[in-house]
Amino acid sequence: MSTDFFDDDLSRNAGEHESPETSAMRLTRQKEQITNQVADTAEEIERLRMRQEELEHEKTSLEELNRKQDEYGRSKKDIIENLARNIILMEKDEVLANRMVELLSASRARFKDILAEIRDIKEESWEEPDFEEELDKALALIENARMEYSKAIAKIDAESWQKGAEGQAQLATLEEAGRGSIANKGFFFWVKVGIAVSLPLILVLLLSLAKAKPVEEAVVWDAPPSGNERILFVDDEQGIVKMATHMLTSLGYDPVVTSSSLKALEIFEENPDTFDILVTDQVMPDLTGSELALKVRAMRPNLPVVICSGFSAQLTTTKAEELGINEFLIKPISRRELGEAIQRALGADSTTSDNTSEVPAEAEPEAELAD
Repeated sequence: MSTDFFDDDLSRNAGEHESPETSAMRLTRQKEQITNQVADTAEEIERLRMRQEELEHEKTSLEELNRKQDEYGRSKKDIIENLARNIILMEKDEVLANRMVELLSASRARFKDILAEIRDIKEESWEEPDFEEELDKALALIENARMEYSKAIAKIDAESWQKGAEGQAQLATLEEAGRGSIANKGFFFWVKVGIAVSLPLILVLLLSLAKAKPVEEAVVWDAPPSGNERILFVDDEQGIVKMATHMLTSLGYDPVVTSSSLKALEIFEENPDTFDILVTDQVMPDLTGSELALKVRAMRPNLPVVICSGFSAQLTTTKAEELGINEFLIKPISRRELGEAIQRALGADSTTSDNTSEVPAEAEPEAELAD
């Protein structure tokens, strides 16, 4: 196009003059050529702009894809960790919840029985000759009821401690509600009734005691039965293991302790003939106490076994007898109860040994093993 233009100029400069018509045609042709060039350029620019938009869209898509991949990787890792961790926590909470349900069910049933016994007291039927005897029986019944009530609440407190602050708050509310209900309708109500009915006799009794000669305040204390046998003790609670170690050692025994039922089985398999008795908790991970007893009995059929439990539905006294368990104890367990159960399981008569001594009447109470 440009070549034609310059050629025409050269030819014109050469002295050859164009006519007006020829000059107009040449200008028209040049204008068309320039118009075509502008159109082509505009089309190329539009094509490049569209291509740029496509590239930017592809870039945005790739960035979004990378973001989704990163989010997927993080989310997958987080949910796997959370699910695995919470499965373990839920399994433990489920075991604790089952134990709590069993404990509350047993306590509620026992409270109903105690309440029925106290309501059956008929003060109006007490005749004058037997009045004092009936009063003593009623007071003893109420005192026993108070002791059983306190023991049940202690078990609930011990179980709630394992559940953490939230479980403690919930059980504290339950305990206060239970105390209010029993206090209003149970123990203290009947104590007040008994005192009101028997007040004249109590005054006479106090006057008689005031005139009596004082007696030295000393009691004969029957020490818990002891021994020197080697005991394999297992409980999944470290606090109970430490307390049991102290109890058994103070009674003269040689305890080998562990908080794992599988570890206990491994220890026994290494030296099955060195142990004289197995003392185990019932509700434990891996192996329950009854399952552990069956496995050690497969190696030592006559090995004495004592199982401790906190109201476990998995094992009852009847079922323990069917399995050949020598002793089945309900927590909390005092040192005396543990020592006597061990002696019975070993076949010894705990009442024949001379374990009595004089101690002050205010001797400190023993600690107890409790779940």
